[in-house]
Amino acid sequence: MGVIGAATVGWFLLKTDDLSPFLYRGGFFLCAAATVLVVVAAAHPRTRLSHLFSARPLRWLGERSYGVYLWHWPVFVITRPELDVPIDGVPLFVLRIGLTLGLADLSYRFVEVPIRRGRARATSSARRRGWRRAITAVATATVLGATGALVAS
Repeated sequence: MGVIGAATVGWFLLKTDDLSPFLYRGGFFLCAAATVLVVVAAAHPRTRLSHLFSARPLRWLGERSYGVYLWHWPVFVITRPELDVPIDGVPLFVLRIGLTLGLADLSYRFVEVPIRRGRARATSSARRRGWRRAITAVATATVLGATGALVAS
């Protein structure tokens, strides 16, 4: 059932847009019902979708999804094609995704996790290590994005 739900949601993503009359004549309800099938199947420990969603990269992304949600908009706003950055298309998309994921990971590690563990106040040496790691992560994401942009162009 979960695979059918996932295929249905995929169909909606690929074949409809905000002006599709079908959506306003029951399509949103069908998409919501298909999404429920996916969630129910993913929540059950013995389904294929549960194993798929338990994959390490998806768990990593899920742990940082709030950060991705928060960071994607500022990153996309300050990387406008041909206005803020001299690239466009796939290279720009790769740069934006890399920056968004890098910033989401940093905020997860240095904001969310310490707050959850009750260690929001770090020692000065821990702060220095944190800043070094943060600078290294942002620099790595920037270099990877710029390299992708250069290779693609």
